[in-house]
Amino acid sequence: MIKILKLFAIILFTAGLLFSALAIFGLYIFFTAQNENRLPPAGEFINGPDNFSFAVISDSGMRDEPLDLILKDIKTKNVKFIFHLGDQARSLTINHFEYLLQFLDARLGEIPFYAVPGNHDITKSGTTNTRSYKRAFGQMNYYFSYGDTLFVILNTADSRFGKKRQIWLENTLSLLRKSFKNCIVLMHVPPVDPRPNENYAMYSDADELKNILSKYNINCIIAGHIHEYNEGVFAKIPLYIVPPSGQKMRGHTLKYGYLLCKTGKNSKPEIEKIDVTNKRGRNYLLSMLSSDLDGIKSAIIALSCLITSFIVLFAALLASHKKKN
Repeated sequence: MIKILKLFAIILFTAGLLFSALAIFGLYIFFTAQNENRLPPAGEFINGPDNFSFAVISDSGMRDEPLDLILKDIKTKNVKFIFHLGDQARSLTINHFEYLLQFLDARLGEIPFYAVPGNHDITKSGTTNTRSYKRAFGQMNYYFSYGDTLFVILNTADSRFGKKRQIWLENTLSLLRKSFKNCIVLMHVPPVDPRPNENYAMYSDADELKNILSKYNINCIIAGHIHEYNEGVFAKIPLYIVPPSGQKMRGHTLKYGYLLCKTGKNSKPEIEKIDVTNKRGRNYLLSMLSSDLDGIKSAIIALSCLITSFIVLFAALLASHKKKN
């Protein structure tokens, strides 16, 4: 019995040390990852050529390896920046979002990366929490221009586009649209599902969004969420659905990939689907640790294991002492 108690104490103590290491890792992630170029240039007018390329990815949150391959491919295309249209995260913890920033920093360097919120980035088990997302990626509705193109980013992560957002969009387009040759609108949940007999789209406010966008000569709408590349029309505007870059593929999508978009002063934006890989791959260890065992949880578990191990060891020593007497 005494030997069993001592062995149990050793196991608990070892577990305590392990979770202490995970807690330290969590603190390291928390304090070292923030990078300003993952925040959008909200409200900025950026000088640049009228002819340029940018990439759009979406729905990467469940697998790291496909996203890794996709980002490597994008780096060969000489893009000015990358949009991620949401569902990056496995967890809403700050540690996990800091891991995402480190992941991007290691692979993209100085290439700007602008996020759009997805439902899995701000909602879990029916509860909305935007703190981690905003800390890592900034505003949820914003606009900026590059060259002669205006980009408008909309938060449709809750499958709605409420009155305050409608007013913001109307004011933004009425003030700025006439100053730019092109205008591209990006969001996570699309206003409509372009697939026949499917409705994986906004629950409400699509008509209100249609009334606003139809007035301002929008070149195209780009969205994610469906996990399948597709094309459609909304408010007489071309609608493109981005293929997934890590989450489960649906429909006829056979490969993870992204959209490569090219703009020009005398022509409409050109959009090309780029296929990269058909393998779901794996999750990297640090991703799982940052999402499933963040620093606070690890510290609590570590402390519990260490305290329990000392209690068990004390009980074993006390029993051994009584046995000798």
